[in-house]
Amino acid sequence: MTDYYLAIDLGASGGRHILGYIKDNKLVLEEVHRFSHKPEEYQGSLIWEADKIYGEICLGIEKCGAFIK
Repeated sequence: MTDYYLAIDLGASGGRHILGYIKDNKLVLEEVHRFSHKPEEYQGSLIWEADKIYGEICLGIEKCGAFIK
C-alpha cells in the first residue's frame, strides 16, 4: 500500500494541491489541483474570498481522493 501526502499551497493570488508519494524509491510530486483567486476590496481593505478558497480546497481534496483510487 502506498502512503500519500497532501500539501496545499496558498499564495496571494492562487493555490494548488500537491500530492506526494514514493514510487521506485523516488519521491513523486503530482499537482492535482490549481486555482486562482484575487483579493476583493471591502471597506477600504483588500480581503481574501474565504468561501471561494474553502470551496477550492475541498474540491482539490476530492480530486486527490479520485487520483489515489
